[in-house]
Amino acid sequence: MSLTKNDLLKIGNLIETKLEQKLVEKLEVVRQEIDDKISSVDSSMILLTKSVRRIEESIDEKLKPIKKSLHQIDRKLDATIEFFDHDVTQLKTRTTRIKNHLGLSALQ
Repeated sequence: MSLTKNDLLKIGNLIETKLEQKLVEKLEVVRQEIDDKISSVDSSMILLTKSVRRIEESIDEKLKPIKKSLHQIDRKLDATIEFFDHDVTQLKTRTTRIKNHLGLSALQ
């Protein structure tokens, strides 16, 4: 018994169809594995994001008293500088007037 060209084409088509089916099945399995991994990564990202937010909130809470203290220090420092700047300016003016009145020259 010998195979005709038509028989060989039918066998080729049958093999091609079977290979396609196997390939589609394998692709579906791989796609499902990828989907599962993506889902797992998404879940991990959500947990990581929540964790980072909790850490940020914790840091903000811990920094609040420090920020408040710094603000108070800034206000006190500004008031101190203003007071002494005014005082020094007055003293310079008085000293200059006294020197001029007494006819003294500037110290070298």
